[in-house]
Amino acid sequence: MIPAFGQCALGVDVYGTLTGTYTNVIPAGSLTTSQGNSSEDASAELTISLLANLQVTKVASATSTLPSQTRVFTVTVVNLGPSPVTGAPFTDTMAGMTIVGAVVLTTGGGGSVTSMITSTTSINATMTLPVNGSVSYRIIGLPSSYNGFVTNTATALPPAGVNDANLSNNTASVSVYVQPAANLSVSKTNFTNSISGATPTIYTIIFANAGLSAADGAVVKDTPSAGLICTALTCNATGGRLGCALVARNCDRD
Repeated sequence: MIPAFGQCALGVDVYGTLTGTYTNVIPAGSLTTSQGNSSEDASAELTISLLANLQVTKVASATSTLPSQTRVFTVTVVNLGPSPVTGAPFTDTMAGMTIVGAVVLTTGGGGSVTSMITSTTSINATMTLPVNGSVSYRIIGLPSSYNGFVTNTATALPPAGVNDANLSNNTASVSVYVQPAANLSVSKTNFTNSISGATPTIYTIIFANAGLSAADGAVVKDTPSAGLICTALTCNATGGRLGCALVARNCDRD
């Protein structure tokens, strides 16, 4: 019995076996009362999507490196389910690194890579991942930055039509510290082995950096030997962004 201005709610639990949008219709006349029958259709739509949970992990073979040393990065993508996915995109942008090698290291649980494009700075792949399926990538990177931390991030996303139960684990980042690697050298000459008393001689001192990293803030010092008296001289710098702030001196023999 439904009183005047009253309602009667009936709930039915359903579950979907195929993806898509479905419309459930209660035709006119399905509700019968002593006062007559329902005169209009009643309908409701339900969209069923696949649900997966893609998890990404990324590790580096070491947390620090020199500018000339490569480092190996291992990235693993696992589908924790409950639905399989086909065509899941994977991207790893190697910021601060030059990619010198990249391969699919392992697959498990029926996981596979259907396409993979590698450049010197990024990897783009497409994966098929059944429930508990996995794909691991091995990436070899050479620092393109000569000092400081470089951080790069790998991302796996569900394809169109699939929702992800936990978007917080779809990316993984790793940081590697690139240690500065300077190679300083000093040479000095005055182009003679002897001079007469009170005769000036000019010493030429060359400070050079043959390393991969800048030696900003390097301090150089040359203390005249006993018996030499120094007066002001010049200082010049060449190459790259070098700067010269030395107080140069000519030295006379006492």
